[in-house]
Amino acid sequence: MTSTSENNKRIAKNTILLYFRMGITMAVQLYTSRVVLDVLGIEDYGIWSLVATLVVSISFFTGPLLSSTQRFISYEIGKGNENRVQIIFSQSMILFLIFSVILAIIFETLGLWLLNTKLSIPPEKVRITNIVYQLAVLTFIVTLIRMSYDALIIAYEKMLFYAYICLIDVGLKLGIVYVLYLKPQIPTLILYGILMFLVSVIITLIYKIYCNHFYRNSKIKFKINRPIIKEMASFSGWSLMGAFAVMTANQGVSMVLNVFYGVTINATMGITNQIGNAVNQFATNFQVAFQPQIVKLYSQQDLKNLYLLIYRTSRMSFLLLFAIAYPIISNINEILLIWLGKDVPILTSEFCIWLIISLLIDCISAPLWIAIQAVGRIRNYQIIISSIILLNILVSYILLYKGLPPVTVMILKCAVSILCLTTRLQFCKKQINFSFVEYLKKVLSPIILTVLSSLVIIFPFTNLTISNTLAKLIFHLALFLFAYIPAVYIFGIKSSERIAIKHFIRAKIHQKQTTNEN
Repeated sequence: MTSTSENNKRIAKNTILLYFRMGITMAVQLYTSRVVLDVLGIEDYGIWSLVATLVVSISFFTGPLLSSTQRFISYEIGKGNENRVQIIFSQSMILFLIFSVILAIIFETLGLWLLNTKLSIPPEKVRITNIVYQLAVLTFIVTLIRMSYDALIIAYEKMLFYAYICLIDVGLKLGIVYVLYLKPQIPTLILYGILMFLVSVIITLIYKIYCNHFYRNSKIKFKINRPIIKEMASFSGWSLMGAFAVMTANQGVSMVLNVFYGVTINATMGITNQIGNAVNQFATNFQVAFQPQIVKLYSQQDLKNLYLLIYRTSRMSFLLLFAIAYPIISNINEILLIWLGKDVPILTSEFCIWLIISLLIDCISAPLWIAIQAVGRIRNYQIIISSIILLNILVSYILLYKGLPPVTVMILKCAVSILCLTTRLQFCKKQINFSFVEYLKKVLSPIILTVLSSLVIIFPFTNLTISNTLAKLIFHLALFLFAYIPAVYIFGIKSSERIAIKHFIRAKIHQKQTTNEN
């Protein structure tokens, strides 16, 4: 087994690579979405967004299957059982192909029915919309088939490949923008759908070639192994319950708000969710980096290092996300003003603040639910957690019916996140003999000390008047970093981690001096 320090270095390296990938992806998405909107026009862009939303809504349950595949492959890699890895990879590919057929049937029946009877589409655009829908379905199915390769690469922690494949994907999508500007003979929206499909095929082929070249266990054997299929399907089924609860709670709360406050508050929720998704991407990238290590350590029954990894990743998840979250929270009005101009929906800033707080709570508990997944006994866990998450809808309705303000539902979301955290701690205590006292001492205490000490330094300067919005943002960010970085160094990280940082800095200085002398 590799040493703990090597695992930590790998997690840090993979996190940096994933952040690099995310930065490039977000930058290109911002640019291409603006250009595509300009080329397609508002109506065609709206049709594409509508079709994409419909496809994703129908196929939301594929996420748990991907998570299941990652867990089973990581588990067998941790045990050093390469033959089992190949079996699981093949069975996952069979499952994804089965799901592809099922989804194709749903898309061509229920999906087409919804598209042509329930959605509002201009009559002259019905034919084009149906063609684009078929292209979107094909694109999604190709992406679905790629997920087994995706799971294999994550399990082997080859994040450098992700960085390279991101550059290829970005380059191809920028190429699409160039082609659209050429004003081809066929309708631009159809061409856009065709090109997006071709990009999906090219990326999938690269995944396949890479995995087949570097991993012998990525060769597919189309022979059904009933016990493994049953185990993976069962795991995916219970995971689906959790995914369904999250989706239902989010959509349900939006509908409850609509009942009491109309569509204006839904615009607020739409903007809030966009900011929340952007913030959550930072935590998600870090989780992808450490998730395989948690599963592998459990499969090896190395509980001592498993506990240490959970403590470290819980703590670092929060500290990394807080570095992004606090500047947004403290400057939310200015950020919304710069982004949206004067037309900011009511209560958007309050909704955003409470949503980001709930994301901070959720990121602390991410290593806990990953550890529970590593154990594999998730039936009772998913039943209880799903029930708690669904409380968002019922309690939100009661609170709004009693006349409480709309922002109450976001405060409730934070309370539910805390309840989920304590529930996950209880399951970890039961399944892996996890210590709540140690978690409090090694995770929550350093987090509280770091946050409070940095805020104490910042507080006297919060009421300074700066007329220029951009200058105010830059000043607040600089002030926050001035207080937060030392606080993290003193309270947020362990003495062994401080020593490792010192050694790293000294090594870099020595390397630079040696280079200059040569």
